[in-house]
Amino acid sequence: MAKHLFFLDPLTKLNLKKDSSLFMACTVQKGGNQAFALFEEDFFYTNTGTIAWQVYPLHIELESDSYFIKSVATLPPVTLPLEEINWFHMRLDPPFDGRYLRYLWILRALKERGLNILNDPDGILLFNEKLTAYSMSPSHPAFVGASFEAFERYFDGEIIVKPLDLYQGIGVEKISLSHLSREEKRQLFEQKKKQMGGVVVAQPYLQEVSLGEIRAIFFDGIHLGSIIKTPKKGEFLANIAQGASYKATTLTSELQTECHKLCSRMRAHGIRFVAFDLLAGKISEANVTCPGLLTEVSQANHKNLAEEIFKKL
Repeated sequence: MAKHLFFLDPLTKLNLKKDSSLFMACTVQKGGNQAFALFEEDFFYTNTGTIAWQVYPLHIELESDSYFIKSVATLPPVTLPLEEINWFHMRLDPPFDGRYLRYLWILRALKERGLNILNDPDGILLFNEKLTAYSMSPSHPAFVGASFEAFERYFDGEIIVKPLDLYQGIGVEKISLSHLSREEKRQLFEQKKKQMGGVVVAQPYLQEVSLGEIRAIFFDGIHLGSIIKTPKKGEFLANIAQGASYKATTLTSELQTECHKLCSRMRAHGIRFVAFDLLAGKISEANVTCPGLLTEVSQANHKNLAEEIFKKL
């Protein structure tokens, strides 16, 4: 019986009905294995002996005829030695800040002690989810930096600004620069730089977003399923957490090829599980920190994609 440990944010922070991590844990149980939750306050590293964490056995039930979660219970805590863990699932949500970085450093040390970690902390450290997509050819135009003088050379009209290290559309804003003076643009840029921790991400606003953005789930370079997320009428965020609708879709052979290329590049550094965002025929983001929407993609495609992942593990 395999033991899977899920390093989670507090349950009060999660959308329990459709959380991907809990859906994965439920699938582990359905397969006859054990699933445990590990929370930040119980996580530590030491080099002075055995590492054994206080963890919480999970009991999760799905709704009937659905992949959505009906109930989640944490059972009384038990002590789980490092040597007994078959798979450690890094499932903390961003922001990718100093806190997140410190956990990845600790996980690197634990990997050297023999812990199997999905996704590998080395890969998460190397591949920023947005910059990795922008480095592809072809890719959507993008600016990432703190220089207003460089920013103004590249953009005018309607743009999207976003933070480099958040998720679920948090901090994403559409702005029109057309009628702003240079000084107004500078003030806006400096304001966004302050809000976003010193670095602003900017891209031209693409009208195609109204037609939807694709979320595609890949594991070990294999496409497991996709949905298309469509913003609410009159809005621009194609994030389900921000109210977008979704349905199953397929990928063109060209998009599959681009995703395969990036999967191959990241797989060499231990990234096996990737959730791509695809917009207007190009990769717009490669989610590796805590790939999400597994429940929604499973529901829309009428198959449990977590089962496919665990078969490959």
